Amino acid sequence: MSPQVSIVMAVRDGARYLPQALDSLFRQSLSDFELIVVDDGSRDGTRAVLDGCSDSRLVRLCNSQPEGLGAALNRGIELCRGEFVARQDADDWSLPERLAEQLDYLRAHPEVGLVGSAYHTCDEDGRLLGVCRQPETNTAIRWQMLFHNAFCHSSVLVRRGLLGCAGARYDPSLSYSQDYDLWARLLERTRAANLAAPLVVFRVHDASASSKYSAAQQRIASEIAARQIARLVDDRPPALETVSLLRQWFQAWPSVLGEEDLPACRLLVEMLVAFSRQPLVDPAAAGKLRRQWVAALGSTPGARGALSRPGVTLLSWLVRADPVYVLTRGPRSVARRAWRRVGSSTGG
Repeated sequence: MSPQVSIVMAVRDGARYLPQALDSLFRQSLSDFELIVVDDGSRDGTRAVLDGCSDSRLVRLCNSQPEGLGAALNRGIELCRGEFVARQDADDWSLPERLAEQLDYLRAHPEVGLVGSAYHTCDEDGRLLGVCRQPETNTAIRWQMLFHNAFCHSSVLVRRGLLGCAGARYDPSLSYSQDYDLWARLLERTRAANLAAPLVVFRVHDASASSKYSAAQQRIASEIAARQIARLVDDRPPALETVSLLRQWFQAWPSVLGEEDLPACRLLVEMLVAFSRQPLVDPAAAGKLRRQWVAALGSTPGARGALSRPGVTLLSWLVRADPVYVLTRGPRSVARRAWRRVGSSTGG
């Protein structure tokens, strides 16, 4: 009989942390799973660790030469028999209730195809450092995905049927951020969620890709974000520099804005307007999110000065995004001028 869950793991030279990762999965309260481990050309003791595992739920694949994370994971996915597919990296580990809680959630929410969770971080020796929260609702996840990955890779459980869709695999041409790219494409077909409880532990260490290749990883992530933004705002590809700036603003809103920031401001407002019209977002949640960002933009020094400067269209953009902001927060003369601008451009 097929198991309920197929867990896919790819490992290259991961002998140091692999035993703890395997042990965390074999100790899950949900026992009905298979664990597919792809050894992607390891040259350390990874094979010996796998040789020493006698659990019948383990399925091993070995690449004689490294093929890369995306290709290795795709190979594992091809063998999956479970109704659901879980991911875990070989240097992370799962808490005992992880699979049971996520499976219960997907059973109770058939409209959701992809679920992750909050996560603990730990150092290379396994000492816990803190908890990282992720957006929990479908709308908040979709908004963050326009800037940054909204899922911890090792926390994801997805319906296998989604991975059977055309093109729904990891892109092997990407050196990094393969998961960000895949989740973005899956969200074109389904809703998503993150559970509030931290169910996995993400290890931070010098050998991880996010530590060793941060600059290259961020560049690829910006390209993935730019692709999503282009699709959202009528397929007009934004400048990568502008997208990188918006990604910085998402993590830490600037204290001052200058005229050089106007292209990013305009793109942000266009995104807010277009995002509210997406069919899979909650209108009320999207409206609240839009008002928060418009208020932040309109009240930031620099942007405030631009609102009343002749020839600057930032105010008109804000009115298009959220007229209530101008009526309730802006000076009356500024509001009247904004309405005249919008009316003359729309024929109203």
